[in-house]
Amino acid sequence: MDASRSFANLQERDQTLRYVQLASKPPGRPKLRRETQNQCKAMFYVSTGEALSTIGDHVAAMERYRKALAATDSDRVSIRLAIAQLMAEQGHSEDAERQIALAQMEGEQGRLRANRQPVHRGGRRVPVHA
Repeated sequence: MDASRSFANLQERDQTLRYVQLASKPPGRPKLRRETQNQCKAMFYVSTGEALSTIGDHVAAMERYRKALAATDSDRVSIRLAIAQLMAEQGHSEDAERQIALAQMEGEQGRLRANRQPVHRGGRRVPVHA
């Protein structure tokens, strides 16, 4: 993933696309927990989306960001901010501001959800009340 962004920053379109494609192939890694797999998948989409955006392929970048948002357990705030940056670079300031507002709302939802998670005490689940 880092190679694709490095080549994108050097404006090496062919190499960027090559490494985006290589990163798309399933890795030969040990089996990860489903949550970890989903988080890695979302990070992959954001990273390659940023690389594609850097070389000017905004349509492909937005498609990667959409896939990242669809992945469960993804960092939706970071994804929304990446989308906002792309929209701002394209001169769509109202759309960028909307994405920032969505990022703020999703961040607040995540914080509230985290505060309501049950606490484990002595092997028992004890609910936390807001």
